[in-house]
Amino acid sequence: MQIIYEEIHNSIQKLESLLKDFRVTMASLTCHVSRVYALPPIHPDEQVAHTRPIIVDQLDDLQGFEAAMSAFTNLYAVDAHSTRFAHRLPGLICVSGSAAAKDGLISNIQQINQQKEHIKETLLRIKNADKRYEIVHRLFPMIITLNIYRKIKFTDNPEHITFNWANKKSVVKTTKAKVLEKLTKQSRQKPSSLVTTADEWQLLIAKDIQDIQRIPEDCPLRYCRSLPMQPIVNINYKAIQFICALPLVAWHESGTFPKIVNLGNYLPKAQPRPVSLTMLPVIERLNLYRRLQTK
Repeated sequence: MQIIYEEIHNSIQKLESLLKDFRVTMASLTCHVSRVYALPPIHPDEQVAHTRPIIVDQLDDLQGFEAAMSAFTNLYAVDAHSTRFAHRLPGLICVSGSAAAKDGLISNIQQINQQKEHIKETLLRIKNADKRYEIVHRLFPMIITLNIYRKIKFTDNPEHITFNWANKKSVVKTTKAKVLEKLTKQSRQKPSSLVTTADEWQLLIAKDIQDIQRIPEDCPLRYCRSLPMQPIVNINYKAIQFICALPLVAWHESGTFPKIVNLGNYLPKAQPRPVSLTMLPVIERLNLYRRLQTK
């Protein structure tokens, strides 16, 4: 374990050094577009509530550039901010310079992303999530793990960039045996906020176990969870598309810059979209569904 401690410590220190170099490199380039979309702070427990609007605050020029650099290089939470939640800052920084400067920027970004991936792989060697959290925060108090993991995206001479919102869901296969094992573990844990007493919690678990035991062994079960509304970016009319948690870095040499469709406010629809017409709820508090067999 001591070896992992040392590796994590050295790797994060190296990442911080690479990010300082990145800030210096970006400041040395000619910046043509600095535009980011600041999103309101939200409590982690409410981030999947799609019934609330998300109001976007567009920041341009120097203000946008400084906000972007802070998002790229700051790995830590401010006071009273949860280290389990990282703010997103979609946007675009469009730069140009000499051929050597371009090569240097690309190399710098590649090194940063490789270091981020190395840190992630090292941390995931610690299988227990609570232990993993304890180790990294003992070494670096207030560090936000997701800020370490998020990579910097680079694109070369894009013609068209569109920002938008995506409503995605996580669907994970499971089995009857695994669900029963999970419920058994839950019976030994503290009562959920859904109930007021330990006895009520045991009755709820017992009912859930009975419901699962009635299901055939080969019943296709799925955990279906709503993910947070995600800002996404489409490059060159969806030729490339990805979640945009950090500003996109774009290089332009021609003097003609991309057409940009800005990220607008997210306004929820009157009725939330159902999980799926082929899914039936089994235990809603676990987001557990059974998939209907289709011909």
